[in-house]
Amino acid sequence: MSEIRGLGGDLVVVCPQLPVHSAKMQEEHQFDFPVLFDEGLNLSDELKLTHEFPDDLKEVYRKLGADLPAINGTEKWVLPMAARYLIDATGMIRDSAINPDYTKRPDPKETLELLQFVV
Repeated sequence: MSEIRGLGGDLVVVCPQLPVHSAKMQEEHQFDFPVLFDEGLNLSDELKLTHEFPDDLKEVYRKLGADLPAINGTEKWVLPMAARYLIDATGMIRDSAINPDYTKRPDPKETLELLQFVV
């Protein structure tokens, strides 16, 4: 965060989890940035980031104690893909990174390098 802010940037996370779950996560990890609630996954749907779970995967998640509809406050078994957007001061998206494989996230160093050209 200090490097991001040092470049004149900021970080905002948008999450489908109910605020009570996000607040718990924020406290546990001592996040120094806001975590906003994507109620009903409306933003994720609008950005075409959501994917619905097939029935067999729903069962796996249920057995692990992860009831996504309850966690997200919806009736849907849906999650958004992780995405990173670099947005300039005018609101223009200058870069994005989206991968359907949740294990493949943008490298923070790459984000910092790109941020130099955005702010």
